[in-house]
Amino acid sequence: MTHVTAHVPAHQAGPGFARKLDEFAWALFLIATGIIWLVPETEVPPGTWLMTTGILLLGLNAVRTVSNLPVSGFTTLLGALALVAGMAAFWGVELPLLALGLIVFGLAVLMRQMIAPDTQKSACGLTNENEGRTL
Repeated sequence: MTHVTAHVPAHQAGPGFARKLDEFAWALFLIATGIIWLVPETEVPPGTWLMTTGILLLGLNAVRTVSNLPVSGFTTLLGALALVAGMAAFWGVELPLLALGLIVFGLAVLMRQMIAPDTQKSACGLTNENEGRTL
């Protein structure tokens, strides 16, 4: 009897690959932060750490997308905000980041609720027996 083994691409490996990908991103984040902290502050352009963090977070989610893994909306949002904040700092533009972040986060939650199917029960767990809808 002959046994045939097939190579499974890493992106099809599932949760194991997702965990490795997350650990790789954390390692890059820690290494980049350490390098930025080692360079004298006068030599590092403003916003460098934020831009680096944003690029890493957005890159992680891009790889997740290409690998057919679930993408984190939260880290995508954080990455976009970090990148915008870093570019603003680099160009010397002051942005109300906390206020903008809260607005964007609120809109993301609102959009998710508008797009998602109505499958959740109400806070008290009551449903309308006649319509099968949450009260």
